[in-house]
Amino acid sequence: MNKQLRSLAFYMLLVVICVAVALQLGSPTGRVQSYDYSKFIQSVESGTVKSVTINGTRAEGELKDGGKFTVNLPEPQAQDELFATLTARVKADPNFVLKNERDSSGAVWTILLNAVLPLVLVVVAFFFIMQQTQGSGNRVMQFGKSRARLHTDDRKKVTFEDVA
Repeated sequence: MNKQLRSLAFYMLLVVICVAVALQLGSPTGRVQSYDYSKFIQSVESGTVKSVTINGTRAEGELKDGGKFTVNLPEPQAQDELFATLTARVKADPNFVLKNERDSSGAVWTILLNAVLPLVLVVVAFFFIMQQTQGSGNRVMQFGKSRARLHTDDRKKVTFEDVA
């Protein structure tokens, strides 16, 4: 049962690694355009923007035609003009949605998780692969240990005359 459990754990780990790689390499859903700041302001003023979500110095939004966009904003101290424009747009169009989210891009635990998790997964996968190749718990690095016995002269020698 123990060997079956180890085998099952190995394949489960393999599936988790494959899913993690697929999520890392997967592309975001839909096509997201990158706007510059002036084009973003023009789009808001012309009324082609349906919603905007501000997250620190980055904004994501949706256009009325269904397209999505992202834009890098100026530093928070220089965003007075932006908020004046967005506030005027909210007053002019009741369907315009404006959200302001907290900037969480610099959270230490997310950076640490992205850096350490792949390394931990590789080490665990290596451990399970080594366990699989060694069979029933044999020692990993003792494949070249000699079983020869040391010959000493301390033993009493038996000769043919002693036996016959």
